[in-house]
Amino acid sequence: MKSIHELEQLPAGVSLLADDIIEFHAARLLLLLGLCGVGNRIDGLVRHHYGPWDHRYYEILAYLRSRGLIQITKERNTYKFKLTSAGKQRMQQLENEPAYDQLCEQMRRVKAVFGNKPGSTLKNLIYKIFKQEVAQKSLGEVIG
Repeated sequence: MKSIHELEQLPAGVSLLADDIIEFHAARLLLLLGLCGVGNRIDGLVRHHYGPWDHRYYEILAYLRSRGLIQITKERNTYKFKLTSAGKQRMQQLENEPAYDQLCEQMRRVKAVFGNKPGSTLKNLIYKIFKQEVAQKSLGEVIG
């Protein structure tokens, strides 16, 4: 992944997707914490093997923490991710950007359905809906 500040160093004509830019992922995680979290906080990592976890999130979480936008604490075996006041302010700015309207609405719908339910509820739903697909995949393989 590249920072938006590094793009000028790329040769002209190199194709680049938003998915390749760290700030795009950072914005998504700030919105996730603010819109889907409880009290601007999410406890625990998102499901890794069959859920919306991306190995790049470790880099992005460090990026957010280094900029003072999130706090990361550990209680026993659970990591807790919380927006700082600067992170909450930046999340609210992003929430008001028209470019993020569709993403914010999708996050609100997910929050309305899953609310405060634990990650195991989502995991069980995925296993139920995609029973055949999950049974045929090894860990780490994408469900198609």
